[in-house]
Amino acid sequence: MRNILKLLCLMLAAGCSAAVSAAGIAAWDRPLRGVMVSERIGEEDIAVLNDWNVNLVRWQLRWQDFPKSPADTADAAAYDRWLGEALAHFDTRLPLLRKYGIRVVLDLHTPPGGRIHPGAACRMFTEAAFQKQFIETWKRIAARYRGNPDIIGYDLMNEPVVPAVPGEGCRPWRELASDAVRAIRNIDPEMPVVFENQQWAIPNTLTNFRPLPFRDVIYSIHFYYPYEVAFQGLNGSPAGIEYPGTINGEMWDRARLEKELLPVIDLQKKHDVRIFIGEFSCIRWAPEGTGRRLLADMISIFEERKWAWTYHAFREWSGWSVEHSRNPAEQERALCPTDREQLLREAFSQNRK
Repeated sequence: MRNILKLLCLMLAAGCSAAVSAAGIAAWDRPLRGVMVSERIGEEDIAVLNDWNVNLVRWQLRWQDFPKSPADTADAAAYDRWLGEALAHFDTRLPLLRKYGIRVVLDLHTPPGGRIHPGAACRMFTEAAFQKQFIETWKRIAARYRGNPDIIGYDLMNEPVVPAVPGEGCRPWRELASDAVRAIRNIDPEMPVVFENQQWAIPNTLTNFRPLPFRDVIYSIHFYYPYEVAFQGLNGSPAGIEYPGTINGEMWDRARLEKELLPVIDLQKKHDVRIFIGEFSCIRWAPEGTGRRLLADMISIFEERKWAWTYHAFREWSGWSVEHSRNPAEQERALCPTDREQLLREAFSQNRK
């Protein structure tokens, strides 16, 4: 009888575990369309997102700017202090997001150790102590938000970059990410995890990619293609480049964008995994109509494939803002909605909360 009771308890526990898992990932079964945000947003900004009908934000745990940060030279103790402050600040905004039915993917935008410049390689791949702190960071976050229904995913690290020669005792990103998933799941078994692959989470990093050996992992890429259009005018690059159009002798249009995304499409088809476009954008001063046309083609592909997505970014830097005009000299938001803002709001109008 005791053995039978023990077996029944195990079966019930397994059933509860499955139910918990389903509850954790269930939020990803509905269309998720939103924006990436920083620590700067307040209640007024969140109310605007509600007016737009946004149902997801990718919240950056970011120590000042990217890719350069005080974390680049900080020690472990300083990083832990910053993290505590960043989480305490996030806690003041979480009830506001809950008020408007907006879910959160929590993004570790600044990892322990920061980055090495030039190149922006993550210091945790040169100094093993920061890898240990990375795991402890996720344990700390998982314990703090265990069971919180407003958070639907932990984005393990923003745009991992591994140096050509890793440091002694440093684990490869795939192994380190797996360690982090285990650490999170030991505390919060129902929390979905978002994985970005090295280098920079671009689509071709998922070519012939083998998924991590865990359930409820969402695979994320960042999409700024073609670079000549999306980043035009930055760091001395040429401006005035239109989309669609011929760039470096190659025609860039919707079909070419889809070709660039083939590794992601193939991963989804082969392994039946969820895909999340964590970042995509086009600089606001692209030629008239170019930004809207490029974003429209991107979004149409995401929608066709039923991928979740967050636009980069809302009320962060004006260069990516859909609320600002094409004139880079104008630093105030436009009085009338731009064509790019109208496009996003049309997409958000389909959301359910």
